[in-house]
Amino acid sequence: MSDADRRPLCRLEEIEDGEGRGFTLGEGVDALELVVVREGERVYGYVNSCPHTGTPLEWVDNEFMSDDGSHIMCHTHGALFRIEDGHCIAGPCVGDALRPLAVEVEGEGKVILLIDESRDGAGRGGANYLPVLVSRGKSVNNPVKVEQGGSTPTGKARNGTS
Repeated sequence: MSDADRRPLCRLEEIEDGEGRGFTLGEGVDALELVVVREGERVYGYVNSCPHTGTPLEWVDNEFMSDDGSHIMCHTHGALFRIEDGHCIAGPCVGDALRPLAVEVEGEGKVILLIDESRDGAGRGGANYLPVLVSRGKSVNNPVKVEQGGSTPTGKARNGTS
């Protein structure tokens, strides 16, 4: 994969062990909400949408986990999803699963989203489109929006700070 295929999201230590953190790719109606959950040195990424209702999993920014931290939880209706594969084990969508996204931790602790340039996850295609990345509640380490004629570092937190 080229560097354009690897989108830095944050550093591993910015996600507490056993917790999740939300991100937004793109803007407006084309935005893609995602969640990255940390288990030790591993991370798991999913589209932030309940397969039952299509609503975001959390009511409060970055509150994705069950009370005991053992599952991802849809806070709309209490569905529980396994961290390692997003499979629903309890609630109205038992047997369904969260839509997985390819994420990994690079050697220096960077959490990376892997993007297929032919499809950016939101259904759009083309190598010239890489969506703006917005982290919820914390600044992002130099995400890049590629536009005609070059790229510009961007990064604003969902609450409007950077």
